[in-house]
Amino acid sequence: MNKLGISVTMILLNNKTSNERLIHPFSRGFDSANYYAFNTDDADGVHLIEAAASFLADRYSGGKYGTIDNWIIGNEANAFLEWNYINSGLGMNYDAGEYAKALRIFYNAIRAKNHNARVYMSIDHEWAKSDAPGFHYAGKDFLEAANAYLSAEGNISYGVAVHPYNVPMYNAQTWATTPYVTQDESSAYITMANIAQLTDLLCTEQFLQPDGDVRSVLCSEVGYTSLPYGGYYSDETVQAVALAFGYLQAAENQYIDGFFNREVDAQEEIEQYGLVLGTLATTDDKNYQRKLSYDFYKNVDNPAHPEEQANIRAACGSVMGADINTILTPR
Repeated sequence: MNKLGISVTMILLNNKTSNERLIHPFSRGFDSANYYAFNTDDADGVHLIEAAASFLADRYSGGKYGTIDNWIIGNEANAFLEWNYINSGLGMNYDAGEYAKALRIFYNAIRAKNHNARVYMSIDHEWAKSDAPGFHYAGKDFLEAANAYLSAEGNISYGVAVHPYNVPMYNAQTWATTPYVTQDESSAYITMANIAQLTDLLCTEQFLQPDGDVRSVLCSEVGYTSLPYGGYYSDETVQAVALAFGYLQAAENQYIDGFFNREVDAQEEIEQYGLVLGTLATTDDKNYQRKLSYDFYKNVDNPAHPEEQANIRAACGSVMGADINTILTPR
C-alpha cells in the first residue's frame, strides 16, 4: 500500500480473546460485548498496553512491514455496551476518563516511534442523543468529557474518527430533511449532511491542539444501502449519489482528512438489518460485481476525468432535486 502511495489506517481493538490483563477490571465478567475497554486501572495493564503499542508502532514505522499513518484507538468508545464495554454504573465521566488514559498511552508510545503518525479517538454518529445507562453515551458529551480529561493532564494532538452513517442506517438519502439530523449542535445524530457540526465544535478554543491547530477528523466508517428497506427507497443510483455527496461534503471540509466507505456487501448485515452497504456486491466473498457507486467513488474527484466529475455532479443534482453545490457546507 505504501509503495502505491496509499496511507494506511489501523484500528486497535480489545476483544475477549485478548489477554485478560488488557481488559479493564470493570469490563470483565460480561461476555456479550464485541469489544472491551482497555485496562488502565492497574500498573500491569498499563505496562502491557504500553508494550503492545510500542511493539506495533515500531513494527509499522517504515522498513520491512511498511508504515501505519493513522491509528484509531478502539471502536465507537461512546457506545459502551457493544463496542467499548465498561460497567455503565460508573458513569460517563469515569468511562471517558479511562478511555482518555488509554488514548494517551497509545499516543505516547506510537508517537515515540513515529512522530508523524496520527492517533484518533473513535465515536459513533449518536451526537446529542444518549441511550445511557443502557447502550450509548451522547458522542458530543463523551468527546467533551474525554477532551477535558486530556486537557487537564496535558493536551495532546489526538484526532477524531467518527462514523457518520445516515439515520436510520437503511435510509440512503443523506441529503433529505429529517428531525434527527439538524444543522445545530443539539442535533441527535451526526451524518454527512451535518458533519460540519463536529468540525465546528473542534474549532472552538477548548478543543484546539497544543499548537493551536484544529484536530484532524476521519470519517472512518460510512456506508449507504443500495436496496429499499424499512419504508425507505434506494437503488444503486441512490447509493451512488449518496456516496458522492458524502465524499464531496468531506472534500469541502478542510478539517476532514479521510472518508472511508464500506467496500463489500456483508451477507450477515443484509440478512439481519437490510443493509447492502458495499460498492461491490458478492454472495460468496469470492466473486465481486461492481455497483454504480464503485465508479462514482472512483471518479468523483478524478483529475484525469473531468467529464466524469461533471457527469457525477449532474446525476447528484437530478436525484437530489437541487444543485449539489448549493447543498454542500464548506468549512
